[in-house]
Order: sequence, then structure tokens, then C-alpha cells
Amino acid sequence: MIKKLFLISVLFLTPLSCGFKPIIVNQSEYLININESNGDNKLNYFIKNELNRYSNSESNEIIDIKINSLYSKNSITKDITGNTTEYQLKVTVKFEITRNSKTNIINLNEKINFKNTSNKFNLQAYEDNLIKNLASTIVKNFIVNILENSDSQT
Repeated sequence: MIKKLFLISVLFLTPLSCGFKPIIVNQSEYLININESNGDNKLNYFIKNELNRYSNSESNEIIDIKINSLYSKNSITKDITGNTTEYQLKVTVKFEITRNSKTNIINLNEKINFKNTSNKFNLQAYEDNLIKNLASTIVKNFIVNILENSDSQT
């Protein structure tokens, strides 16, 4: 019983004493201002919505962003009759960030493979959901990149 209590105490105190800090704990310390967005409209819409979740309208530190996105859907496998059986979605986003009169460029890429279905309506809905998930992943990577760069500058 005492061993279990000691083990539980050690497990809870270890992360507190090792300097562990979540990466996205400071996610709302910037006002994110999207100046321009070029490329795929649907992808840009999802990216803007995700970025707005991380923006703090009361912050004094402003980040200006220009977004240039590219979305492609390619057939990667076909059956004997020539019909596509598997697609690959590829999303490439270039963020041009201006903060404190310094400009940085961050390029992020994500891709995913998925099977074709005979129901085209369900396929389109699934594809839209995949685009939304890829946009969310790209924005999370972008935020982590910004936070890592701000930590290295201080």
C-alpha cells in the first residue's frame, strides 16, 4: 500500500519538477491578422477559421500573415478498367509572416491517401472532411513553429 502511494506521488511530481511545459500553452498571446490569401478558396477558408481560434483580439503583439495555398487531388492507383481506386490529397501552404517588422516564410506540406467510393456525394463529403483535417494539422504545425521561433528569440 505504501509502495503504491509512493509510486503515485512520484509519477505526479516528476512532470512538475522536470520543467515540462506544453507547447501550445501560449496560443493566445498574438493577434493574428490575415492580410491576403491566395490559392484554393475552400482550403483558405478552413485555414482562416483555424487561425482565428488561436488569435487573441486583446493582444498588443500583432502577426500579419499572407497565405498562399495549393491543393491537389491525384489518382495514385487504378483498377484493370482504368477507374481510380485510390486518391492522394496534397496540401501545400506558404505562410508569409510579418512580426515586429521582420518577415519570415514558412512552407508546410501535408498529404493523405484515401480509397475511392462509388457514391460520389459521400466521396465529396469525405474529401471536404479530409481537407478540413489537413488544414487543421497545418495550422497546428504553423502555431508550433511560431511559438518555437518566439521562444528562441527571447
